[in-house]
Amino acid sequence: MADYLSLTDMLDRDRTVNEYYQALPDFIRSQLRGAQITSFDELQKYVQKIEMQERTEYPEL
Repeated sequence: MADYLSLTDMLDRDRTVNEYYQALPDFIRSQLRGAQITSFDELQKYVQKIEMQERTEYPEL
């Protein structure tokens, strides 16, 4: 997948990325705002990192 200028650019230009992003929980989307993400691979890795942090901080969830 191509690299983009920013997360916003990626969301505007790639429907698959936009659908993936829209399906994420609000707490993850809020943490992605302002992140320097320029590829779908980076986005997925960043989301996985957030999910792992949540599991570590709130293991009962």
